[in-house]
Amino acid sequence: MANIHPSGLFMQRIFSVLCGIILLILHITEVSACDFCNLYSGVTPMDRRNRIELNFRYSIFSSPHWIPSLTNKPNPQKTFHGGASPDQGSTGQWVNGKEIYLQSELRNSFFLSKRYSIILSIPWMYWEENVKGRIEHGQGQGDITFLGQYAWIQKIRPQSPIQVWSGIGIKIPTGMYYSNPETYRSSFFKQSGTGTWDYLFNLAMSHRPTNSIGYQIQILYRKNTRNSDQYRAGDVTNFSSLAFITLMKKSTNLKFVPAAGLAVENAGGNRWKGFQQSNTGGLVSAAILQNDCFINNVAFRQNVWIPIFQQMHGRQPRLSLRCMFSFWFIFGKEKK
Repeated sequence: MANIHPSGLFMQRIFSVLCGIILLILHITEVSACDFCNLYSGVTPMDRRNRIELNFRYSIFSSPHWIPSLTNKPNPQKTFHGGASPDQGSTGQWVNGKEIYLQSELRNSFFLSKRYSIILSIPWMYWEENVKGRIEHGQGQGDITFLGQYAWIQKIRPQSPIQVWSGIGIKIPTGMYYSNPETYRSSFFKQSGTGTWDYLFNLAMSHRPTNSIGYQIQILYRKNTRNSDQYRAGDVTNFSSLAFITLMKKSTNLKFVPAAGLAVENAGGNRWKGFQQSNTGGLVSAAILQNDCFINNVAFRQNVWIPIFQQMHGRQPRLSLRCMFSFWFIFGKEKK
């Protein structure tokens, strides 16, 4: 049997620990999908230079709605989103509607040193719901997020570069939020803010075994708190893994980084005044197809999530498709 190089053993141990954490989280956490919960990063450049990003994310959901038989028409007072329930004993029918979420985000990534960095995310949200021709929509500023990161391992070298970093952050309730107790469960995620101070924990690893081939694993966990209405969304876990290849044309400084991988998004069931809420909880996994294009200090990203498996509790919106488009500007000297 061939001997394994010590660096290979180290990589195997790191990978095993990350997989163990993922399996533990998925085993103990009751989950539900939330489109505004993740801080997705994709393939992270190995250099330590500052970045300003403008991200656009477009998501489509298929959502069930209850229409009472007396009207048989969508009505704001009598149509119930899948996250809520119709009156006991009422008659009617469930129909499928469509929900669209658009998030634009200004994200700034700054390196304070070669190991310490901070990320500032400022989002703007827009949502639209269409049920048998009746359209509701809303928009507003989202909750601002700060995330500080520390690179525990930072071996930027020509052969087999590797980075392992962790982070801790906070989501501040700066987004637009309103209270509507009568239809609370259906309105909670149809607004740009949650009215809560939430905490984020991040763990990630990026490794390039060769100059052109590499992979990245990221786990982001968000601990949610109660808002002024005593409503608490379930804690959120987001996992993504990508394998990528670098294609570079040196004569033009043009570089392409196509990637493919897997994403899993999950969260705990929601609670109101301490009581578990029905029709909350679920699991979404999706295939990721992505391509980055770098030209000197400018980069573009195209990303699509295609759902593979969804397990939701009760009648809840189901993800149909998610796309993301990004523009980066890289500036400053690399931190040594």
